[in-house]
Amino acid sequence: MGRHSYFIFAIIEKRASQTFSSKEREFQLYRRGRYVEFNLVWDRGTIFGLQTNGRTESILMSLPPLARWEYGYKAKKDSREEFLTSIFTKPQDWFNDKELEKFCMENNIFD
Repeated sequence: MGRHSYFIFAIIEKRASQTFSSKEREFQLYRRGRYVEFNLVWDRGTIFGLQTNGRTESILMSLPPLARWEYGYKAKKDSREEFLTSIFTKPQDWFNDKELEKFCMENNIFD
């Protein structure tokens, strides 16, 4: 195992006992659907494999086993989902933007 395994296990240990609501689960599935969309539309490796008659099952194995799609999705105003969507769906300067860091800390984005 690599040296980063420590951090992965620390995150798992911290979150293992956390509960989540059906609303949070639905948002997770929606985000997974967006990941699938990205892979199928934009990911060059996935597109190349599908266009060159690669083994479809192998190409699609990296996709999540469960996902959902919703037309015109809008998160509820001032919800955690709206914060997450506004932060993670546009390019960010994660290392240098102090305002972004402040916003994330104030809104508990890192928890």
